[in-house]
Amino acid sequence: PTPLHLVDATTEGSGKTLLVNTVHRIATGRPAALGTWPTQEEEVRKRVTASLMRGSRWMIFDNVSGSLSSETLASVLTSTSWSDRVLGSSQQVEVANLACWAATANNLTLSRELTDRTLWIRLEPGEENPRHRSGFLHDPLEDWLDKERGRLVWACLVLARVWWEKGKPSGGMLLDKTMGSFQGWFNVMGGVLAVAGIE
Repeated sequence: PTPLHLVDATTEGSGKTLLVNTVHRIATGRPAALGTWPTQEEEVRKRVTASLMRGSRWMIFDNVSGSLSSETLASVLTSTSWSDRVLGSSQQVEVANLACWAATANNLTLSRELTDRTLWIRLEPGEENPRHRSGFLHDPLEDWLDKERGRLVWACLVLARVWWEKGKPSGGMLLDKTMGSFQGWFNVMGGVLAVAGIE
């Protein structure tokens, strides 16, 4: 299981969706399919079940507003498999949860059950209208990503290979930390980053 990767910012136009899209584009070679956060818990459950039944590897909720609280999301984030009733029938289905979960928001508050299940990424652009910024090194970023994707994937694989050749040290041991239900994910990701010298 992976935690919810929440890209949160102080204001609109900070680059939240661009960041999520960048990671998705490097990993898959195409733009992310974004969805909105359902307002009813029943709709959350239906969307999660339908998406996992299709084999979705990415669950991305864009522009979540206000506060986020969901028993369904809290449960699926810590599960390797998901069981639910198929929409419109009495048939129960069990599917693997192999998805990477992400959301974008501005100044979002989380329920207690989601706080420990979320990797919080905070963007603070330091200006009132960040969407008017210019002069970026790679502009437009999407074109550069498409052109350089081979090198970016190669760089990720080099990081993983170095970690592997160092004996796959656990992030928990290297960083002297734990992450509850996501310890397997944390040990791999934390180990890769720690071997690369990133705290």
